Amino acid sequence: MKWLFTLIIQAAFTITAVPTGIGGATIQQAKDLYSDVILAEDARTRPIVNQSTALEVAISASLFSLLEVDEVKQSISVNVLVRLSWTDEIRKWDPAAYGGLREVDVSSGDIWFPRILNGNSVSKRDTFGSDYAPLYIQNRGMVIFLPGGILHTSCLMDLTHYPFDSQTCSIELVAGSSRNFVVLTPFQAKFDEETYIENSEWDLLNTSLEILNSDFGASLAMFDITIKRKPGHIVLTILVPVNIVSALSNLVFLTPLESGERVSFSITALLALSVYTSEVSKTLPNNSEAVPYMVIYLACLLLHAAAAIVVNLGALMRHHKKQNQQVTRGGQRVDRDSLDGDYISISDDHISDFDGAGRQKLDNGDSGAHSQSAGHIPNSDNTTMSHSQPGNAIALSSSASSTQNKTWRFNLTSMFIACARRLNYGETDFRADAGYRLNKPDGGMSRQPWLYRLLLWMLQFVGLADLIMFLVFFIGWLVITVVFVMLFTQ
Repeated sequence: MKWLFTLIIQAAFTITAVPTGIGGATIQQAKDLYSDVILAEDARTRPIVNQSTALEVAISASLFSLLEVDEVKQSISVNVLVRLSWTDEIRKWDPAAYGGLREVDVSSGDIWFPRILNGNSVSKRDTFGSDYAPLYIQNRGMVIFLPGGILHTSCLMDLTHYPFDSQTCSIELVAGSSRNFVVLTPFQAKFDEETYIENSEWDLLNTSLEILNSDFGASLAMFDITIKRKPGHIVLTILVPVNIVSALSNLVFLTPLESGERVSFSITALLALSVYTSEVSKTLPNNSEAVPYMVIYLACLLLHAAAAIVVNLGALMRHHKKQNQQVTRGGQRVDRDSLDGDYISISDDHISDFDGAGRQKLDNGDSGAHSQSAGHIPNSDNTTMSHSQPGNAIALSSSASSTQNKTWRFNLTSMFIACARRLNYGETDFRADAGYRLNKPDGGMSRQPWLYRLLLWMLQFVGLADLIMFLVFFIGWLVITVVFVMLFTQ
């Protein structure tokens, strides 16, 4: 491959010994030019008359392609062609004396040329293969040297905004001689990008060239390359699946406790997030100085999923405890499940608890509630609730004068507070009462806010505690996602 690359470069940038004068040059004239001018001087001597001064060498480069960006090894690989030019003051000739020859191709051992090293290489320092690089000289002493190849250079990357990051990497080309002998000067201020082939993973934003002094006194040409990552692949293969799995983990609170699948559902989501986290860690360096936001984001989602498992374990423990709990009635201990007439009834202005016989149960143990007539308990707004036998439906009756002009009202805050305090009486009856209010025939629900009606509709299928936990975890997931999206794109 190296000989093929050299052949292409020679064909594009060199002009062989072809006669350019009238009548053309003969082979003997070309030999005379090499023996009289090219090989007449020692190739180890700098081609400058005043050996006490430094020789100026103009440098530029063409960028062919960006081959690889390795975030783990913190390195890049580029294919470049470097152009070096200087004036040879001791090798000049008159074209007319040599059949019109104005330019000839020479080998690296025929004349002096500067050594160029890759200062921040992660492989060999002398990576150009100077013995094979094109080298030619013109009749006025202008020498053009074209070394090139694939450079593997180190690049300290800041992956904080990965995969929406931009990187600036440098290629340090150092003269192999002291500044007292060779001084590099810029031929142009940036890479020649006309020959650049687009990369499928990175966009080339900008290039620049700066001449500096190295630490050991040599002239240094620093080429800077600014590239920006194309995030489409990572977004579709990592971020989108991670967000879908994390969002679905919130739905575990809408799964019935009786199904027994809550914990397994949460653990599956946690394992899926763990797999994606391990895959991301393979593409990132083990660097603790600048931790990528994406790693922190995945860690937050893992904590979110772990918290969901803990909460679900607590809910399952509470659910099984309630199933096995026993209550006392009439001096006898009976299973709670046998009390099928207990329910929670929501009045227009407050929430009252009634047992299966229609007697009001008070938190403070007040016996005054038992003085009410069995099966009929009046509330504050003259609405009478009747319950004749355990398990029977609720019968609502009121006077015609109070129901014709009364608008049904419900305090959402008091519903949450009262129901949260009385969840020990079971959620099944509360769901039935919520369904009753949703389908109340007086038409009042149509005038309620849509969020309130949606809440009552959901309470027909989901317990209040589960609904609250779903909203808490969903809002937490939404906050985490929005915050990190803002950090990614800033």
